[in-house]
Amino acid sequence: MSVIKSVNSKTNTKSGLKGTLDYVLAEHKTSQDLCYVTGDYMELIVTPEKVLRSFMETKELYGKTDGRQCKHFVISWHEDCPIKPEEALDIAKEWAETVFGDFSCAIAVHTDRDHVHAHVVVNSVSIIDGHKYHMNPQELKNAKDFCDTLNERYGFAITEKGKHYDGTAIEEGTVRSYKKDTYQMLLAAKSKNSNLVELATAILDVKNYATSKEEFMSELSSQYGISVRWEDKRKYITFTDSKTGTKARDKNLSETFTIELSKEALLDEFKRNKKLQRKLTTEKIEIESGCNLLEERISEITGAKPSASAATTGSRRTDTGVEELLSGIQEENERADNLSNRSSRLGRRFREFLGKLRASFTGESVESLEWKGYCVAKELEERRIALVSSEYRLYTSLLPNRDHSDYFRNAIKEEYQNMLETLYWYQHTLITTDPATMIMAQTKRAEVRRETECDLLKFELAHNFNGNFDVATILKECYKKADASLVDPEKTMDTLVNEHSLEPYTPIIRNRKHIR
Repeated sequence: MSVIKSVNSKTNTKSGLKGTLDYVLAEHKTSQDLCYVTGDYMELIVTPEKVLRSFMETKELYGKTDGRQCKHFVISWHEDCPIKPEEALDIAKEWAETVFGDFSCAIAVHTDRDHVHAHVVVNSVSIIDGHKYHMNPQELKNAKDFCDTLNERYGFAITEKGKHYDGTAIEEGTVRSYKKDTYQMLLAAKSKNSNLVELATAILDVKNYATSKEEFMSELSSQYGISVRWEDKRKYITFTDSKTGTKARDKNLSETFTIELSKEALLDEFKRNKKLQRKLTTEKIEIESGCNLLEERISEITGAKPSASAATTGSRRTDTGVEELLSGIQEENERADNLSNRSSRLGRRFREFLGKLRASFTGESVESLEWKGYCVAKELEERRIALVSSEYRLYTSLLPNRDHSDYFRNAIKEEYQNMLETLYWYQHTLITTDPATMIMAQTKRAEVRRETECDLLKFELAHNFNGNFDVATILKECYKKADASLVDPEKTMDTLVNEHSLEPYTPIIRNRKHIR
């Protein structure tokens, strides 16, 4: 049985992040074999210094070095659970990679206690698009449910309502609560005045939603019949329950139940509640107004063919040099905003809506599906760029010299053979990718396409040493050819085989896996 705890430590500074990593990755608590970092971490060993540098590089890349630096979770297993540290690491890795697919996570399993437990430190900035970490209560619940699923898969017991770890029923009267302050009050109720417990419970309830001193006092009076004496000249607040006559000061309640009820603490809580209420109101309005946009976007995606964007890309480019080609790339950027960035502008508030749609296809989490979609989009665009590069080499250096020597004739045939292989794997990706991932990949392709096209343009400009070619114009023609060939990859492959006397590409298959 495992329990997930969200650690509410203050990590709003770089030093706070460093302190968390120093603790989680401390050598006397764990070992290198029990440490792992997800995401873009490229170091061979895991140390607090290297993880900190990796996290900060991501933050600096997107200009988001302020505010929360990380989120810290602990997955703990019961001391009687027969789990091995290595198994705990595997569970924590899969949990982190699925729940926080967009973020780098430092993971370490500690063995310095009687029970095995894994720490997961999540970087606050996404490695994919730079958005900040946020998890609402429903997402946290889903994350805990997914952890239960992993435990079941590994053969370990999970938490059952009304039962202890060993499966025996929880005795009647046992005090349980997920909230510390509520637990303290319930525990005190067994040995202290129950009227005092009722008073504290009512105060705690109103404190959690009141947005001002006046609302706090009014709600306590109208809902619970509790009068409040809160005066600036008096140090303490006095609460009086008119039904039972119970009277208590904030100081007494704080000491009895270990909850903070001073004037300063209450005023701070009111400010937070007011800010949260404004945020929720704004989000509600935006979500309601954006639902139609989301539905429209989903309809556009599901109704579009994978090759539609590829078939029309070349026609939007102009013929007049590098500036026009870059302008075409910008046009692709604007087109992407109309199709895939509508939900991005609404931010993570739409993730729950979109997640339900995607989960209906695969049952995966939103983060996992988005990462898979990005990987597929990157692979498709890299295949496309490979075709463009082959066309460029054929046009500029190979075909003009085909009659000069056997070397060029062999090189031309080899280039066509490479194109044949590229087309095969492009088609293979389209066929083998599940529909939900492919829909997500199409929304990511515009973003990836801009990057790959810019990289290719820079590369070809840098290697056109003598200025012998109009790179932009030639690339424009190569893009047209490549995009046309991708409309029907199978037909294009047949044409290449017949026109250039090529051997049909047949990948090596070993143990049901393709070996390229």
